[in-house]
Amino acid sequence: MKRETRSRKQSSLAHRWIYRHYTKLTRNNEVTCNYCNRKFVIDISRLVNLCKHLVEAHPNKLTEDEKKDMKFYWTWDYFTLKSDSNATCTICKKLINCTSVQNLKEHLRNVHK
Repeated sequence: MKRETRSRKQSSLAHRWIYRHYTKLTRNNEVTCNYCNRKFVIDISRLVNLCKHLVEAHPNKLTEDEKKDMKFYWTWDYFTLKSDSNATCTICKKLINCTSVQNLKEHLRNVHK
């Protein structure tokens, strides 16, 4: 599993809602915000920028669930949140401390290479 070989569709399974708020431009890897026309470069590992823009600039356009969804890193495509501090790996079913996304990344790197 290499992040760079994953497609945008695969990397954003848990965060498809983000793309409903943006329009893809004809140039590669660019989107524009549907509300203020601000342009962004799409970087799969940086969906955080798109999410933060929506939360900070257009909170009235988001559902309550979207406002709470801070699991926008690609890593979350491999985990299911079980509590505020634990998530289960969807590959091996191991429970991992998720207070830092780094713990999840390390688990994937060390166990599932």
